[in-house]
Amino acid sequence: MTKKVQIPVDLAANSMLIIDDNENARRIIEAILRSWVVKEIRKAGNGAEGLEILKNWVPDLIISDWNMRPMDGGAFLKRLRHVDNGDLGKTPVLVVTAHSSGPVVKSALRAGANQIIVKPIVPAILYARIVWTLQDERPFTQSGDHFVLTPPHSAASSAEQNEPENEAWMVD
Repeated sequence: MTKKVQIPVDLAANSMLIIDDNENARRIIEAILRSWVVKEIRKAGNGAEGLEILKNWVPDLIISDWNMRPMDGGAFLKRLRHVDNGDLGKTPVLVVTAHSSGPVVKSALRAGANQIIVKPIVPAILYARIVWTLQDERPFTQSGDHFVLTPPHSAASSAEQNEPENEAWMVD
């Protein structure tokens, strides 16, 4: 049996925005990112604060909580993905949630999340999701007045690519 070896990806050249209304959660994620020597980290307490930061700075990745007040992750993504934001609207977003139920996951993906991670945050899983999100080459397309991420396998069927379906993307 052949063992698949993963080569670590250096995150030191990346900038990231953490959006979470829980200060402890922001600190934990920031500490994990700093341990990987992420180039620049900024933090916001909710979606509205995150949008304010994004007026003057574009990170390589946004890590956003889903359930926040006063502006939650869904409202944040709706505003971010609006076509009026140009390329900013295509910034990768990793949604963090304490709820792994199908409806929450589907809502986050429909709202424009690139990937989802369920709390509690495990550094190895966070790292894998960040790398997956940053290396994701699926394009955004315009749908009405919003950018949407093209689901996997839209250009070719799963059988042609010999890859299993990603159930997280099977949204009705």
